[in-house]
Amino acid sequence: MKARPEDDWGKPLGSDPDAPAPVAKKKPARQETLTSLIYYFNDILPQDVWGNLNSPVNAKALLVGLRKLKNAGHSIADIKSMMNSFVAGLQVKPLPVGVAPWRGFLANLDALASKVQATSLKEPDTYDDLQPDTRIV
Repeated sequence: MKARPEDDWGKPLGSDPDAPAPVAKKKPARQETLTSLIYYFNDILPQDVWGNLNSPVNAKALLVGLRKLKNAGHSIADIKSMMNSFVAGLQVKPLPVGVAPWRGFLANLDALASKVQATSLKEPDTYDDLQPDTRIV
């Protein structure tokens, strides 16, 4: 229950004048589930991809595709990076008119998965092989 602001007339009739104001409860953070990924995908989509569509996300169809990814061994973090990569690709090359973003995402799953696996398999740079320039030292 949200705390009501006090108005110029004071507290409501019949309320305890010494009672503290009720405090609004904080909403718990979303758990990392496939359903939360649907909300995540909807949140990161730019507003200009909507076009003439009622909704850029078909939750049932996207959930089926995400479940296939999860069963194939991809983690939630991998799927999130796939979504981020897809949205970044939308900035470079927009979808054709009338194609819903969720369809575009599901159509490019293989390419996105291989891109994410290639970046995750790449070893991080340690810079151990760098030699200092002798002219500066």
